[in-house]
Amino acid sequence: MTTTFRLAPSSWPRWLWISTLLIGAALLSPAYHCGFPLVAFVTIAALTLGRQDALFASVAVLLTHQTLIFASQHHHATGAALTWAVAFGAIALLSSETASFVWRRRNGVVGAIAAFVAAYAVYEISVVAFCLASGRGVESFTLATVTRIFLRNVYTFGGLWGFLAIGAAVRFDRLRLTPALRHT
Repeated sequence: MTTTFRLAPSSWPRWLWISTLLIGAALLSPAYHCGFPLVAFVTIAALTLGRQDALFASVAVLLTHQTLIFASQHHHATGAALTWAVAFGAIALLSSETASFVWRRRNGVVGAIAAFVAAYAVYEISVVAFCLASGRGVESFTLATVTRIFLRNVYTFGGLWGFLAIGAAVRFDRLRLTPALRHT
């Protein structure tokens, strides 16, 4: 599989798009200690990057979020917290692969929405499964909570898609370093 963008305009350099995702994750992390819109980030990565880059970006976004939460909120690095971090890493990869799978079968706006919904479903099912497997209850999975987190992901997904449009307007492919500035 190639590493070219599949949804994003080709004018976005790969490194700049991945950096944009990481900056977005860093900016949203303080606001969302719990309920971080991970599905939005992994889905947009799956739709816009090749498989390896999408998986890399998904894990990098999660690590950015987790690092900021552990550092800024003085979260204790307990065994349970680290186990959840690893579980969310696996869930991020699974959600990204799900979005990519759906996207390969159906492109366009409908395909992007279907990929997002499928990734969100896999995310929620995986979190519930991990809760049950670890002996933790699922009392916090109320309709209100799931709806709030879903909407947070929808808004973030829309915002990230907006950045894609901005990138198309900027035309990054016209920005070139002069020979004197290039690192040889």
